[in-house]
Amino acid sequence: MGRPRALPDWPPGPPRPGAPGDEVHLWLAEREPGSPGAERILRAVLGRYLEGEPEAIAIEPAPSGKPRLAERPERLRFNLSHSGDLVLVGIAAVEIGVDVERVAPRRAHLAIAERRLGEAAATAVREAGEERRAQVFTERWARFEASQKCLGLGVFDPAPAEDAVAVASLDVGPGYAAAFALQAGRLCPGEPNKRAWSLLG
Repeated sequence: MGRPRALPDWPPGPPRPGAPGDEVHLWLAEREPGSPGAERILRAVLGRYLEGEPEAIAIEPAPSGKPRLAERPERLRFNLSHSGDLVLVGIAAVEIGVDVERVAPRRAHLAIAERRLGEAAATAVREAGEERRAQVFTERWARFEASQKCLGLGVFDPAPAEDAVAVASLDVGPGYAAAFALQAGRLCPGEPNKRAWSLLG
């Protein structure tokens, strides 16, 4: 497929990365829109950390429904998101949520922000100019969904308290927004240390 067009600053990841420890490991890949490749990409990433073939890695839902390793899930935590032609995988030693979103200019951005994202985000969307509104909404939505996924919640579940997660935005290239979230207080304060790689080939 060649070098993904939206990954200018994400170098190829190592074939055998170390355990994340107090870091967050982020992997970005490109796929054909509509293809069933997101889970394959997730398994390719997990296969770099775990012994054995990627297709043999057993994954099961936790009680919350969030996917986890079926055997010794404490080894690492992971999360997957895909939108358009991008796939984002997060790896951490603690619960993590990731979200990547393609900017969609025709959505009812303000109405959704007012219903789901809280007053601060709704104000930011409301005050954004027409040309920026879709981007501002999508950035806020990615942070919201990453936070929900971190805690095993759906987008229609009540949002957690602001101090329940630590969330940071990611640059994944034009036309998209992305974010990751960790359980607050489980790693370093502020924005967590992260390493960001692309998965090529």
